[in-house]
Amino acid sequence: MRIQCRLSLLSAAIVAGLLASAVQLSAQQEQNPTALALAAFTKRVNAYMDLHKKAEEGAPDVSKGATPAEVMVFEKALGDRIKAARSTAQQGDVFAPDVAPLFKTIFADYYRRRSGREIRLLFDEVPNFKPQVNMTYPVNLPKANFPPRLALAMPQLPEQLEYRLVGDSLVMRDSKANLIVDYIPGIVPAKR
Repeated sequence: MRIQCRLSLLSAAIVAGLLASAVQLSAQQEQNPTALALAAFTKRVNAYMDLHKKAEEGAPDVSKGATPAEVMVFEKALGDRIKAARSTAQQGDVFAPDVAPLFKTIFADYYRRRSGREIRLLFDEVPNFKPQVNMTYPVNLPKANFPPRLALAMPQLPEQLEYRLVGDSLVMRDSKANLIVDYIPGIVPAKR
């Protein structure tokens, strides 16, 4: 009788352990794909920021009273260091295929809620050139303000990075190095 009782308890413990493992495995399989894509995006952004910080350590220092020429020298030096460290970078390294559809959905929702007039006014300011990864953002072109309501719907970026619109593309720009980190082409929905 005691042996049967112990076997029953042992069997119950094994079954409970198997059930717990099955529940945990099921929970992992059912994780929100959007959350997983955003977590991977954040990891890629953080990896870029680690590279940025290493590159910035060797760049000339720019004090608060720096002249525009000194700031440009700093930007160029930092940009050159980052370009060298990311010489094989290509479109989609940060805005990878797992997260690009999420950004496209955010944009489509934003544009669906705006009038044609609002959209036309927004694009009056947007520069139109073909962005490239590791490209210096042209200093002679405007940096159109990113729509605040759209920015609130987007994943937050570290202080040194910003979203920009260029033509029909979403650009991630390193503002300290004046460098295009990555972009998603064709993100702006067709005009109404």
